[in-house]
Amino acid sequence: GLSRGEYSAEINITSNDPVTPLLTVPVDMLVIVGIEEHENISLLVYSNPATNAVNLQSNDDIVRILVMNSIGMPVYEEKVSDEKKVTLNTSNYETGIYIVRIETKKGFFTTKVTITK
Repeated sequence: GLSRGEYSAEINITSNDPVTPLLTVPVDMLVIVGIEEHENISLLVYSNPATNAVNLQSNDDIVRILVMNSIGMPVYEEKVSDEKKVTLNTSNYETGIYIVRIETKKGFFTTKVTITK
């Protein structure tokens, strides 16, 4: 498995579309060791930068999401019913950097998401 830390990667998707024959999707992942259970908990955040949606995926149940703008003001909050994958609708967000705090049953994770239009 992966060791504790932050990882970045790119997924290259090829298609027959002459306008966009190759699409590169940046992916960020944070792996943290749980305090009580001492097991690896991973969080996958993609697409980042995003336009209309950001996917949040964890191997632990997500129970709450808080999105803050660059000065720390909350712009969105959602209690989630124990989902391992959540799609965050960002279509109405202004261009900029947002801080996303994800709460799972075993801990909190904070990551930055860039919204572009």
